[in-house]
Amino acid sequence: MKTRHVVAAWVLGSTFAFGSAVAQSAAPPGDPSGAPRLEQVRNGAVRGVIKGQAVQLKGGVYEGPPFTRGGTERPRIELIEKFGATGNLDDSPTAERVVLLRHDTGASGVKVYLAVYGMRGERVANLSTVVVGDRATPAVLSIAGALISLELVEAGHQTR
Repeated sequence: MKTRHVVAAWVLGSTFAFGSAVAQSAAPPGDPSGAPRLEQVRNGAVRGVIKGQAVQLKGGVYEGPPFTRGGTERPRIELIEKFGATGNLDDSPTAERVVLLRHDTGASGVKVYLAVYGMRGERVANLSTVVVGDRATPAVLSIAGALISLELVEAGHQTR
């Protein structure tokens, strides 16, 4: 087993800004910091996990159609509710919520994604999504200023 520490700076328009997907319904008031509530994210849209497609989470889960006609394997995206953080990543008047998602492709790999959500008016928006690990187990997620810190444990040999 090896531990990998990922530190990422949030910069609109750069690495983490892959597009925006807005949930279909207006959201009730969120967290006092202005960040979307976890419940809003559980039922929000996410872009950047399934190529070229925004998908709608329902209760923190998305299950797509089978990969092959009559098949049982299908893409599944699941919110990892144990890990999440809020902070003002872009110095706007409101904070953002950072969450982790697990994407099971039906094959041997299960990828972990980091997704940033923010409020746009009264709607929750997926501001950015990026893959951070393959067959990795999250250990710690935090925000300090505009820096997102994530520690992952991955299978494999330790490196020196």
